[in-house]
Amino acid sequence: MAPQSPLSSSATLLRRASSPPPASHRGGSRRFGVAVKLSSESFRTRQISRSQSVSAAPVFRQSSVLGHVRTARYIALVPVALAPDGSRLRYSIRLGAFPSLPPLVLVQGRALDHHGWDSARSDFSERTTIVFDHRGTGDSTSEFPPRWSTRDFALDVMAILDNAGIARAHFYGHSMGGRIVQWIGADHAERAVSIVIGATSVGDETGPPRPAEGAKALATLDTKTLASLFYPDWWIAENPREACKVLIAPQSPEAMRVHSEASDLRDGPHPESISVPALVLQGADDLLVDPGNAAIFGSRVPDVEVSIIPDARHSYWVGRPEVHKRVEEFLARHD
Repeated sequence: MAPQSPLSSSATLLRRASSPPPASHRGGSRRFGVAVKLSSESFRTRQISRSQSVSAAPVFRQSSVLGHVRTARYIALVPVALAPDGSRLRYSIRLGAFPSLPPLVLVQGRALDHHGWDSARSDFSERTTIVFDHRGTGDSTSEFPPRWSTRDFALDVMAILDNAGIARAHFYGHSMGGRIVQWIGADHAERAVSIVIGATSVGDETGPPRPAEGAKALATLDTKTLASLFYPDWWIAENPREACKVLIAPQSPEAMRVHSEASDLRDGPHPESISVPALVLQGADDLLVDPGNAAIFGSRVPDVEVSIIPDARHSYWVGRPEVHKRVEEFLARHD
């Protein structure tokens, strides 16, 4: 039996808001998406073990803001979804200030667990966010069929949405996560309000290869070298522990191998097959993904916006709050 939706008891996830937000809210666009009906019951924080499916959340309360139900604090749920092959996928839901907005699913890159979004998740506090551990990382299981691809990773993401009872969402993928959300935009367009493709190569065979320096760094997995390719020098100097704390987190060498092979395969969808609105973000100084990929997306994805961030590396948002403000503006236009 599939796990019960984690929001089905005390916070019921609806497929569509009962009424759209007022036109005065954030530019006046109509916003339909996932709404959460909050019960009057409060929750208290408790420790969870790996065997538990859902954690409790901090105490929260309701207040009315511009006709919305706004949460005074986040509600965070930590449930488990079952993939089609029975693998367990750990994910986390954080309820935003305006839960009637379509949620945002954050999809990280190769061999990273949900901590890959620690530096960015709070940038999207207005809307509900979902993060998760890829299979082979964190608290998800490490079971892979003989051949595994970014298309299969996209099916894992769909299993998480099904388990959470989410009909449609925005998807933001970074690095290999961007390859995954390309598949979502092509194969599962009915589930995607929009996609954000960050620091990512074109999935098919037409994109430029990975720069040699980046390929060498990924082969050696030297933490300091990888940090210098992800983050600006000034940020590393000010945040040395954060810069080197969590970059690659596979459960085993086998998981690392499978993730790397899936990331390096040139078997992604043709950009023309992406049928949802897309925003492409690319650091101009990225040595892990050739910035030339962004121009290919810009010329071939039917409904696309491209933003090149000057003097930025692979994690182009670090130290640049304006980048994710740009993302939130894009999401709001398509809510």
